Amino acid sequence: MVLAPCRHKPEGQAGFCRGNAVGDRLKAGLANWPALADAAGLPRDGWVPRLLWSRQDARGDRTVIRLDHARHPPVVVKQAHRDSEAATMAAGLAAQAAARQALGGVGVPAVLAVLPDRAAAVMESVEGEPVEDLPGDADVLRRAGAWLDAFHRSGGPVAVAPFWPRRVAARFLRVLDDVQEGRRAVTSPEAFARHAKDTKAALTALRGRPLPVAVRHGDFSGRNLLVAPDAVWGIDFAPPGQATVVMDLSKLLATLAERWPLDVLQGPLNAAFFAGYRLLPADDPALAFLVRLRLLSAWAGHSAAGSGLSAVHVARFRRIRRLLAGPGG
Repeated sequence: MVLAPCRHKPEGQAGFCRGNAVGDRLKAGLANWPALADAAGLPRDGWVPRLLWSRQDARGDRTVIRLDHARHPPVVVKQAHRDSEAATMAAGLAAQAAARQALGGVGVPAVLAVLPDRAAAVMESVEGEPVEDLPGDADVLRRAGAWLDAFHRSGGPVAVAPFWPRRVAARFLRVLDDVQEGRRAVTSPEAFARHAKDTKAALTALRGRPLPVAVRHGDFSGRNLLVAPDAVWGIDFAPPGQATVVMDLSKLLATLAERWPLDVLQGPLNAAFFAGYRLLPADDPALAFLVRLRLLSAWAGHSAAGSGLSAVHVARFRRIRRLLAGPGG
């Protein structure tokens, strides 16, 4: 049976495309392939498709398909299936093209053609495994840190600005208020409230802290950095912009912490990452604050899914509690 990762449930939990669903998503995802092939100077025929990713829920409707050919390098076709997603997709692809140019043509797949009015694109296919699927490897983390360091520096001199995490903090405070006032149920609400209170207090102490501000990736999770023996690739950029570097850093480390050995946040693996990443020290309190914030948000998200949680998500929830409790917690 052919399977591809999918998010087709209303709550956005991971599942798989099976049977006819694969064929249906391939057909939809390749609807604009003839025009894309012409725009990229590629043949229309002779390609073998493979569904890499499919999402169809309240947050989006997208497909990612790899095409292999006997006489041409493989390519990846991205297709958004809702008009409302077209502008965001086009902006993300523009950020990807800009990042590739800024990094000297390495470390980012080339965008070969875009049909912005159809929310379709074709790009170079690169080999590599998502960094979150390679747990426990210090060299992988060092190389991941080095890629992010180079990317953050690629926009020119790195500025320093006061830390004002208004939007992130506002979302968190809404969740905290909802839990405290009984509008949102979470697993182990007393423990959640205790951790949330400590995190809220840390926010007050950090407001205005000077931090590096650089070009942002915007969605720097453990799935959007691919590691191969001889290369590291960043993919799936958010629309272009700048942000304090702790935003990208905290998202990567928080997503890895849910899957990797616990010392990805403190210990040898953390030291390996910061041997590659040099713009911020490993013990920066703003980074620690945002990692905790993201872990608490994941806690609330897992709780909201209730009985629909898979065994993998239950294990991640338990890890989150251990991480927030700290050594010996």
